[in-house]
Amino acid sequence: MTNAANIIASYPAYDVVEPTRDSCGNIPVVAGQVIIVGGRKFRAGSVVSYMLESGLDPVAAVQRAIENGHPLVWMNPEAAMLTAEKRAKTTHVAVTYQDRIRFEGVTYTLEPAPNNNLEMVRVD
Repeated sequence: MTNAANIIASYPAYDVVEPTRDSCGNIPVVAGQVIIVGGRKFRAGSVVSYMLESGLDPVAAVQRAIENGHPLVWMNPEAAMLTAEKRAKTTHVAVTYQDRIRFEGVTYTLEPAPNNNLEMVRVD
C-alpha cells in the first residue's frame, strides 16, 4: 500500500516517500506493508492478519498469544535480496520514531528494540 506524497529517495529497487497522515496526524499502516525507519525496512504484521491470511481462527490465536504473553502486533526486519530477474519498483513510506502510526484500528509509536528491531508501543 502506498500512501505517499513526495519522493524522499530513489533506489533501483524502490522509492522512499513522505507519508500522508489521517485527520489525527497518524500515518496509516496496513498488515504486510513495508515501511522505512532509520534507513531500514520493516514489515508490519499481527496475529489477526497472519491467521486470516492462513485461513485459521484469529480469535483463538489472539487468546493463545495473550495467554502465552506474546505480542499481538510487530514489525519484522526485511532482509536484503539479490535477484537475477527484473522486478517492478516498489514504494515504501518513511517513518520516524516520533511518528504515530495507525495499525488495525490502534495508534502506536515505534521504539528501538534490542538487535536493531522495532517495538510497537500502544498510545492510549
